[in-house]
Amino acid sequence: MHVITRLPRCAYAIGSTPKSVSHWLARFPGLAGAVHTASAWHGFRPAAVVKLACLTRLIKYGFWVEEAVDLLATLDPILAPHLTNGPHGSWASVRATLADERLTVSRDKRGLYASLSPLDGDDRGDALHGADRLVLDLAAIAAACNDRLSEVVIPDTGVPEPAKPANDPQPNTKGFAPWLT
Repeated sequence: MHVITRLPRCAYAIGSTPKSVSHWLARFPGLAGAVHTASAWHGFRPAAVVKLACLTRLIKYGFWVEEAVDLLATLDPILAPHLTNGPHGSWASVRATLADERLTVSRDKRGLYASLSPLDGDDRGDALHGADRLVLDLAAIAAACNDRLSEVVIPDTGVPEPAKPANDPQPNTKGFAPWLT
């Protein structure tokens, strides 16, 4: 079964706003593989929702949007099959693919780098490791998005009440990532 999530529900699932998601899609058209539904609305497959959730996390950790989008290109090889009309369009298939994956963002003298690697048993959840490494638990992000989508009941008046997931990092009000300085 192919699940297409509309923009307000996607924004709620990732902990953002529809306006922010629309802005990201306007600036980076190929970012999440958004599909246009029959009513010309943006629709998002589960893999696109997860990719946007990772973008939201990186922004909350203090990355510029452009940096975060560049770093998320690392996810394309494992998410690409899930962004098509093939047999991989369900939440179960995306969660199975990301079950033991983490995205590690590192910084050295030459710049920022992102890589995928398997999760160790003790590495569950997002974590900062010193001043030069951030690890995002992709399985936990996918599960949180799926759980939030299953709880959403959008009233006739529009977007649901915003709620912040307990495992989200605190917003960085200084506009930079202190661990990157």
